[in-house]
Amino acid sequence: MKFNFRTLILVVLPLLLPAAVTAQTNRASVRGTVHDAQQAVIPEAKVSATNTATGERRTVTADSEGNYAITSLPAGSYELNAEYPNFQKFSQLIELHVNQ
Repeated sequence: MKFNFRTLILVVLPLLLPAAVTAQTNRASVRGTVHDAQQAVIPEAKVSATNTATGERRTVTADSEGNYAITSLPAGSYELNAEYPNFQKFSQLIELHVNQ
């Protein structure tokens, strides 16, 4: 049996195509930094994103520099909230799109 490079490509290529198809995503992310009115960061603030259509809620804690990321969210409308003791709660409606 003769085995050449073209045969190898024809055998391997169909095995790789499913990996390329599943690499596409239909999710979105929201990232930011929590800070006060004087632009001082607020570490350890609780940040949540609530899907206004489904009520699904994801909550994360900001890091020591006030940064947060909520990833792998379905596209749609969300209410974004940030809370920290002794600070006024921040709330904003946002729209997330695929690969945003």
